[in-house]
Amino acid sequence: MSYRTRLLKDVDRWERSGWMTPLGAAGIRAEAARRNSWLTPASLLAMAGAVLLSFGVMLFVASNWQEMPKLARLGLLFCGMWAAYVAAAELFRRDLAVFAHAALLLAQGVFGASIMLIAQMYHLDGHPPDAVLMWLAAAGVAGVALRSNASLVLTVLLFALWGGWEISLALNVLHWELWPVAAALGAGIAWSTGWRPVLHLLVVAAGVLFLLQGLRDPWRSHLWEPMALAVAALAGGLLIREVKGASSEVSQSLAAYGLALAYAAAWPMHFDGKVPLLGLPLGVWSGAVIALTLLALMEAWRTSNRGLLWVAYAAFSAEIVSLYFKTLGTLLSTSVFFLCAGLLVIALSICAWLMINRRNYLVEAV
Repeated sequence: MSYRTRLLKDVDRWERSGWMTPLGAAGIRAEAARRNSWLTPASLLAMAGAVLLSFGVMLFVASNWQEMPKLARLGLLFCGMWAAYVAAAELFRRDLAVFAHAALLLAQGVFGASIMLIAQMYHLDGHPPDAVLMWLAAAGVAGVALRSNASLVLTVLLFALWGGWEISLALNVLHWELWPVAAALGAGIAWSTGWRPVLHLLVVAAGVLFLLQGLRDPWRSHLWEPMALAVAALAGGLLIREVKGASSEVSQSLAAYGLALAYAAAWPMHFDGKVPLLGLPLGVWSGAVIALTLLALMEAWRTSNRGLLWVAYAAFSAEIVSLYFKTLGTLLSTSVFFLCAGLLVIALSICAWLMINRRNYLVEAV
């Protein structure tokens, strides 16, 4: 359930209870609708149309590439891009933000097509991911300057494409240049719109890229790098919690993402047998991981951190299933496995139920 949905339900309840005047409730509903107005069926269809138009322009120009003079090609691409930007400005002026964001997306799509087609026209050689980086920079500047969430989503997707391409071309190189770009994107998004879904998308993309770097060699010798980042995220979450309290959204998000990255890095470290782990057997490391996930579940329940709860739940389940396929197999061991796993999952469900009831009680008490 999104924050907006919870807010509207709370406003309805407060109004029925007489804690809020009808005028105040109507004002909050109007403000919530205004802030969420860009993400509607109309805007989604408009942005889908912009994506289709971008591909249409790219394919049209490519299909007639040899028949068109170079000046005509450049003029078509240049005019198409700036026509979309002018249309976006006019739509913003008329307070039609739904379609203005789609026009921005079209302009950035034409810009990306222009980079590739001009490189083809002039037979430009170089590092291919640099073209995506240039596209990313243009989309990011437009998204931040014009406060366009659609453009920022495109920027994050381009960041993931650029980073993945860089890693695939040089598996044995640690690409530190990814992280300043990710930090700059995060700062720009937070300053311009602060839209949480795109920030979460950026964190997930950066985490996956960092994990891919850890897996870049067959001996998994670089998995300690994402593990260190995960520990830093968890430590940062604890520090922010001490300063701002357990309900801090940043603290809760850092805890959930830190645990997710830590488990993603730890899984191949102790299951594929390629990383030396102090000579200790698999059971010891799995027992430690299970204990840590249970501690995370308790912490999630104590702090009402739903994200951490489900990440810990998923990590616990993945560890149990992986341990079963790695070590067990006889009928007796299978039965014991399912009995123990069933009891533990029931205990987890009770923890989740207690956390949800605790949150509902706190909401009712407000």
